[in-house]
Amino acid sequence: MKRSIFLFVFSALLFNSAVVFADKTTFFGVAIQNGSATHSLDGIDDIDMDSSGFSLYLGSEINDFSRIKGGMHFSNYESKDSEGLDIDNFGFEIDYLLFFKVNRLKPYLSVGMDSASWSYDEEYFGELSESSILGVGLRLGTGVLFHVSDSIEIDAGVLYKKIKWQDIEYIRFFGDNVTLKQDTSVLNFQLGLNYKF
Repeated sequence: MKRSIFLFVFSALLFNSAVVFADKTTFFGVAIQNGSATHSLDGIDDIDMDSSGFSLYLGSEINDFSRIKGGMHFSNYESKDSEGLDIDNFGFEIDYLLFFKVNRLKPYLSVGMDSASWSYDEEYFGELSESSILGVGLRLGTGVLFHVSDSIEIDAGVLYKKIKWQDIEYIRFFGDNVTLKQDTSVLNFQLGLNYKF
């Protein structure tokens, strides 16, 4: 819990300082994501999942070659097995983008942080010690930004996320407790639309 609060406060301060001190060109955007995920539970086989979701974000150009953006995301990771795990999560994200070329078509690399929270699937886990599970993650991406006009941009790319979830106490059928360590690796294709103002 403390890690997620720290991450959110740090992200908000970093984003706010970038917006205040940057040579501003501010933008608002929405992006949809679709891809695959692997959920790893300590001592249990990895779970292959489908991944989908969307993000809402606000950002600012720092200079012609970089920008920062932060916002919130809503994601779903659903097991490819019809009887499997289903994770609906909500969280915050912040990314730094570095551009290689400045013209209408701008390839970029991005690095960022992620925080997330989900309510556990009782049908899958049974009784747990926590009612919701928190996680922090690393975000790495690459893509291309296309300037349609002075105020509209299209963003197409690939995003990798590695989320480390908090440890949870799992109460087995025999009555003893087991600590589960878990993480999720996500690889998404994303398509976004930015409006500059």
